[in-house]
Amino acid sequence: MYTKRALGTAVGALALTAGLLGPYAHPTAAQPAAKTRATAAQYSLQRISSPNDPTFTQLLGINDQGRIAGYFGSGQTVNGELHRNQGFTLRLPSSFKAENVPHAAQTQVIAINNHGDTAGFYIDHQGTTHGFLESAGRFQRADRQGTPFNQILGLNDHGQAVGYDQDAQGHDHAYIRDRHGRFTLLPLTDSQATGINDAGTVLGFTQPSAATSAGFILEGGLLSLLIYPGSAFTQALGENTSGQVVGFYHDGAGNSHGFIYDTHARTFQTVDVLGASSTTLNGINNAGQVVGFFTDANGNTVGLVGTPGSGQTGTTSTATATPTASPSASPTATPTATSTMTSTQTMSSTIKIGLLLPFSGTNAAQGLSAEQGAQLAVNQADAANLVPGVNFVLSARDDPGSANAPGSDANLQALTNDPEVAGIIGPFDTTTGRVELPLANKLDVALVSPSAGDPCLTSSDVAAGCIGSPFTLASVRPTTNLTFFRIIPTDPKQGMALADYLYKVRHFLTAYVVDDTGAYGIGVANAFSSEWQLNGGVVVGRTSVPEGTASFINLLTHIAVARPDVIFFGGSDPASGSPDSIAIRRQMLQVPSLKDTAFAGGDGIDTPQFAQAVGAFGGPVWSTLTPADPAGVPGASAFVAQYQATFGAPGRYSASGDDSANVLLTAIAAAFKKGAQTPSGPGAATEATALRQMVVANVASTSLVGVTNPVSFSPTGDLTEGLISIEQLGNVNGAPGWQPAAIQKVR
Repeated sequence: MYTKRALGTAVGALALTAGLLGPYAHPTAAQPAAKTRATAAQYSLQRISSPNDPTFTQLLGINDQGRIAGYFGSGQTVNGELHRNQGFTLRLPSSFKAENVPHAAQTQVIAINNHGDTAGFYIDHQGTTHGFLESAGRFQRADRQGTPFNQILGLNDHGQAVGYDQDAQGHDHAYIRDRHGRFTLLPLTDSQATGINDAGTVLGFTQPSAATSAGFILEGGLLSLLIYPGSAFTQALGENTSGQVVGFYHDGAGNSHGFIYDTHARTFQTVDVLGASSTTLNGINNAGQVVGFFTDANGNTVGLVGTPGSGQTGTTSTATATPTASPSASPTATPTATSTMTSTQTMSSTIKIGLLLPFSGTNAAQGLSAEQGAQLAVNQADAANLVPGVNFVLSARDDPGSANAPGSDANLQALTNDPEVAGIIGPFDTTTGRVELPLANKLDVALVSPSAGDPCLTSSDVAAGCIGSPFTLASVRPTTNLTFFRIIPTDPKQGMALADYLYKVRHFLTAYVVDDTGAYGIGVANAFSSEWQLNGGVVVGRTSVPEGTASFINLLTHIAVARPDVIFFGGSDPASGSPDSIAIRRQMLQVPSLKDTAFAGGDGIDTPQFAQAVGAFGGPVWSTLTPADPAGVPGASAFVAQYQATFGAPGRYSASGDDSANVLLTAIAAAFKKGAQTPSGPGAATEATALRQMVVANVASTSLVGVTNPVSFSPTGDLTEGLISIEQLGNVNGAPGWQPAAIQKVR
C-alpha cells in the first residue's frame, strides 16, 4: 500500500538536541498542564467509499469550500486482483472526479488548497515515487534534486508545499518547498512534513525507530513536539489556520485513534468511529470539518467526513487539556472519553466490469490508457445514475501479454468466479486472446477488446491471413456462440485504409506490394492489394520475403524497374520481432530511382523505433494507427476534453477503452430494464449467469455512437464500420516522429 510511509507503522525514543535544530529554535520546554476541561465539538459522520473500490478509500485533505482530496485502492494485489492507488477529488455528497498523474502506475492525492490546486505523489512504471503539484489540470513533478524518493504531503494557498524525501539508507528528511521550487530541509532526522497552513506553520512527525513517534509543529521559528498524553506514538497530519491540528495516536494496545488538537487551549479531543478498529484524521478546514478514514468490522478502509455542530444524536465527545510537550516532558493529564460518530449514508449494490489488460511489462502504458478510458465511462455512468441503485466498478487483472499468456486463463477464471462481474474488457492482444476466448465462450461471458485486431479471432478468411494461423476459429469459439467483440477494425482493414488514402487522396496509381510471410503481414498486404485494384490502381508486383532477410538490394533493384508510385510493406518493426520494414526503407535510399519513392505500411511500423531508425528524409512514409486518434475525429472533442481534465492527454487505447466500457454499460443497463437482478445471496451464481447471458445478447445488438467509431457489430463480432488514422513520418519537435495526416473510414 503506497500510503504515507508512517501510517500504520511506529517510532522509538526521540533524541532531539540543540545542535540538531541548527538555525531553528530549540524545542519548546514543557508547559504547565492546563487544568480546565474544554467543551468538545459534536461531529456527525458521512462514510465515503469509492464505488470503484469499496474495500479501500482514504480521504486526506479538505479545503474551505468542502472539496476533498483522496484516493482509492490499496496498491496491493489481493487474490490475484490488482487494487491500484487512484487519486480523486470529491465534492459532497459523492461527486468523485478522478485525478491521476498521466501515465503513472499509481497516484495518491493528499492535499488540496482553496484554489483547488492539489498535491501528492505518484509511482512511475519503474517503481520510483515522485511528488507532484497540480493546478488547472496541469501536473508538475516536485522532487528534491538528486533524491530517489519524494512525497508531497501538504499545500497552502500561497503555493508553499511540504513533504519529505528518503535517502538510500531509508531515512526520511522533511522539507518545505517554496512556490519557486526551492527546497529547505528541516533539521529533524527520520521525519516527514505533512501540512502547512496559510500562515506558514508547518507540522509533521518524526519517527527514528519502529517503537515511538511524535508530532511536531514549527511556528515562527519555534519547534514544538506534540505527544498525546500517555501515548508513545503520535502523528500530526493536518492543520487549519484556526489553530487546530488533526492526526492519530496509538493506545497501549496499539489501536489507532483520531484526534483534534487545539493549539490555543492546548487540548486534545479524541475522535473515534463507533465499531471501528482504528480511526485516523488527516485533514481539517477552517470550518472545523475533518476528513480521514477508519477500518470497519469487515477490514475495509472507509473514508470519513466529520462535520461539527450538527447536533445529531450519537455524536458526543469529551476533551481533556494537555500540554504541548518537548521530548523530556511527561504528560500530566489523561483523556477520559472519546467522541463517537454515526453514519447516515446508505450503500448501493455493485456491478463490476472486469479488465484483462497489461499493467506491467512493455505494454503497461497502453493497458493503463485503456483502463483510464473505461474508468471515465464508469464515472459518467454513475454520475448519470445509469442503473438506479447500482454502482459500477472496474475489477482489474494484470494480463502482461505474450510472455505470460499461460496465466491468462486463471485471470479470466478469477473474474468470472466473482458473481458481480457482468462482462469483461479484454483481451489486449492475440496471444492472450487465444487462451481467454475459449474459456469465456464456454462460460458465456462477453469479452469486448479495445485493442486485439487479429482477424482470425473472429474469421477463417484465407485472404486475411488465417490460413496457416496457429489457431482456428473453432478453437477460440468452441460453442459456436458469439461472445467476443472488438472495438477496433481488424488488422487487414489497415491495408484497405491505406489503399483508399494513397489512391484517392495522394493520387498514386501504381504499387509494389511486399509482405514478411507472417499472418499480420500477409493479411494487411492482401487487403491493400485487393482494395488498390478495386479503386482502379495497378499492382505492378507482389513478393513475400522471409523474416530476418538482411539485404533487399536485389529485390529493390528489381522493383525499381517497375517504377511504382509507392512500395507497400505488410509486416512489423523490430520491436515486434521483424527488422524487415526498417531494412527495406533504409536500403531504398541506396537505389537511385527509389530514393524519393513513397513507402507505406500498417501500424506494425508506426513506432518510435521505426521513426528514429529511418529518419525524416527520402520519399514520404505513411502508416496506419488503430484505433483512430480521437484528436483527429470529428465529434470526439468532448471526450478529449473530459479525458484531459481527468487523466491528462489520451493514450493509444484511451478512446477504445471508453467505448468498450460503454458497450458493456449499455448492455448491462438494458439487462436490468428487462428484469436482471444484482447477484447476491445464495442465488448469486444463478443470477450472475442470467445477467451475463443477457449482456452477451445485448452487446451483439449494440448500436451507439462511440468516441472514434459508430459502434455496431457484425455476426462475427467485428465492427460494421470503423475509422483508422493515417499518419506520416516527419519532424516532430525537431526529431523524427509520426504526425496525423488523415482519418479513413473502413467497412
